[in-house]
Amino acid sequence: MASPLNNPSNDLAKWQAAADATKAVIDAGFTLHPTHEDLFLQPVKADETIFGRSFTAGTRIPDWGYNYDYWPSGFDARQRIMPTQNFVNMFQLANGEYPYLEDGLTINPASGYDDQNPNENRDPRYYSYIMYPGAGPVTINDGAKSTTRLYEYWEDANPNPDNSGPYANPNKVDPLNGQELFDFGRDSKTYWVKGLTPFHWRVQTGYTFRKLLDFDGPRASFDYDYSQLVVFMRLAEFYLNYAETQIALGNEDVARQYINLVRKRPSVNMPDITSTGVDLVRDYRNERAVELHLEDSRFWDLLRWKAAPGNIDLNPIRGLSSVKMDWTGAQEGDLIGTLNYEYGEITATDPRFEWPGDYYYLLPIPREEIQRSNNKIEQNPGYGN
Repeated sequence: MASPLNNPSNDLAKWQAAADATKAVIDAGFTLHPTHEDLFLQPVKADETIFGRSFTAGTRIPDWGYNYDYWPSGFDARQRIMPTQNFVNMFQLANGEYPYLEDGLTINPASGYDDQNPNENRDPRYYSYIMYPGAGPVTINDGAKSTTRLYEYWEDANPNPDNSGPYANPNKVDPLNGQELFDFGRDSKTYWVKGLTPFHWRVQTGYTFRKLLDFDGPRASFDYDYSQLVVFMRLAEFYLNYAETQIALGNEDVARQYINLVRKRPSVNMPDITSTGVDLVRDYRNERAVELHLEDSRFWDLLRWKAAPGNIDLNPIRGLSSVKMDWTGAQEGDLIGTLNYEYGEITATDPRFEWPGDYYYLLPIPREEIQRSNNKIEQNPGYGN
């Protein structure tokens, strides 16, 4: 109720009420889990989780659950959603600098970022939550397909004469059994683009999510008791909520303190935020997007901030338009060669729409609900009767 969507006059009393309610939760005795890698594989009564649900056969999300819906497509499943380049760019360098300037296209010269070596020296959460070409190796326990493999998404820069199969890399040997790996080989992207995988699902940007996955369990099973925890509320979110109230109330030093509590989780340990004013707002919102992604927060945050234009409308979807693996000079036993990256707009995605106006920040009220109120409830503006 204190956010811009519902507080156009910026009534500070609403921000103070939000701060008081948030602080009451913070003071209730919860603590940050020391590591972020296994945060979503904890028992429901763990340190950080305020409101959550452990996995059971009766509480799984529709279908087979997180593992099947988010399991990387290169690992033989369907990967329903994926990170965009815009989101990947939100992960700072380990020195606390953004890889790109705010236009998302110009490399930040203060960062030390190299777009041809993009996965070096990033926020530790990047490696735990994002799978990028060459990420891993990850040990997969999935019955007959159990293996250790990299996440593959590249074209072969040294193809066979007519790009004929097989595209296997003869150097790849499964460390679990000493046999040749079952994988997509030297030209993995060909399998996705041509639909040659057993599960060909929407791998347009070249990235996939690692957060929420349980690699200790099989890809999909109705019988296996997965360790995943469905989190609805956790302490880190309340630290960030409190920081937002303090920015609005003019207490920037307190806001930075609570943002930095999230960044100083022992397994993350990112540099402190020191910014002020509009830069602090940007840093806060970026931290929130990185920390809380896939937790049903970002879309609603953009609505309550009235920040949809440029974020959820016609803003181009960008990703890895080309990744080539150059095997020149590769030695026996090398798992990968040299990756060369090209970035660009990804056109083979669901189209974005033009933001129609501020009325879109509110959803239409179902006509049945209006009728149940004996027409006392008025329809939200912009949707007619």
